[in-house]
Amino acid sequence: MKSGTNRFHGTAFEYNKNPVANAAGLLVNAFPGSTKNNQKENNFGGTFGGPIRKDKTFFFVSYEGDRYTNFAYSGTTTIPTSDMRAGDFSAFLGDEIGTDALGRPVYQNEIYDPTTTRTLADGTVICDPFEYQGKLNVIDPAKFSTATSVLLPLMADPLFPGIRRNTPRFSGSTPVLRRDAMSVKVDHAINANQKLSGFFGYYRRSLWKRNTSDSSYPPFPGQPISTYKNQEVVGPQARLSHTWTINDHTINNFVIAYNRTNNANNLTNNAQYTSQLGIPGVPDTCFPRFSFRTRNSGIQFMSALGVGCANIDPSESYVYQDTYSTTRGKHSL
Repeated sequence: MKSGTNRFHGTAFEYNKNPVANAAGLLVNAFPGSTKNNQKENNFGGTFGGPIRKDKTFFFVSYEGDRYTNFAYSGTTTIPTSDMRAGDFSAFLGDEIGTDALGRPVYQNEIYDPTTTRTLADGTVICDPFEYQGKLNVIDPAKFSTATSVLLPLMADPLFPGIRRNTPRFSGSTPVLRRDAMSVKVDHAINANQKLSGFFGYYRRSLWKRNTSDSSYPPFPGQPISTYKNQEVVGPQARLSHTWTINDHTINNFVIAYNRTNNANNLTNNAQYTSQLGIPGVPDTCFPRFSFRTRNSGIQFMSALGVGCANIDPSESYVYQDTYSTTRGKHSL
C-alpha cells in the first residue's frame, strides 16, 4: 500500500453496470412479460493521504466497495402447485398402461402408498395407489406428516402455468455479493535512517451462495425452502514494520503482523422451524437438508430444501520476520 506525502491528495472511482442499458435477453424472449436479466454491479471506492506532521508523519487511507446481483435465467424447474401442496396429484395421472397382479388398472404417473406394501401368496410384492374420496393420485391430508404440514405453507406458487417446469431456474453460484475493503497506513520518520510503518485493514465479504442448481428458483432468499446459503467472510489484518538504514550498504527490516479470517457458512434463521418438524433426533439449532430425486427427466423436480447446518471456520496467523541485507562490492547477503 502506498504512503502519504507532504501534500494532501486523493482519488475516487466508480464502475456501474445496470440492466437499463441491456438488451431484453433470453428470459423475455422465452416468456414475454418477464423482466430481463437484472445483473447489476456497482464497484466504487477511493483513497486519501497526506501529512500528519510535515516531513515526519504521514497517513494514507483507502476504501473499496462492491455491490453485485445477478439472477441469470438458465431454464425451468418444477415446484408444487397449490393442488399438489394439498395432496392432489391427479393432474399427473396419464393413460392406462396395464394391470397389476390383482388385475387392477395401472396408469402412467400413478403414485402409490408405501405403507400398504405387502407380498401376495405367489411372492409378488404390491401396494395400493393413493386414492382419496374416490379420486386417484390424491393423498388423504390426514396422512401428511408433521414436517410436511409445516413446510408446505412456506412454499411459493409457481410463476408459470402448468404442472411441469413451471418456475424459472437461475444460474450463477453467487447471485448476491457485497464486499467492503478498508485500510489505513501511517508512516513515521524517526530520523534520517529509521522509519516506522503501521498498517491496518478490515475486509468483509457477504454473499448468497448456491447449493443446488435444480433448486435455484425464486423467491430469494426464501428460506428454508431456498437452497441458497448465506456466507460471510470477515477478517482484520495488522502489520508493524521498522526499517533501519544502518549505513550506505546495510539495511535491516523487522516486521510483525497478524491476520485473521472468519468464514461463516449457511447463516440462516432456518432453525426456528426445526422444533416444529417433529423429526426425532434433529437438534433445534439446525434445520436438516432435504434431498429429492426423480428419474423422470421431463419433470425436472426441485432437488432439495434448505442448506443444512451453519458452520464457522476461523483461522489466524502471526508473522515475525527480520531481514538483514548488506552489500560488499559485487556480493550481497
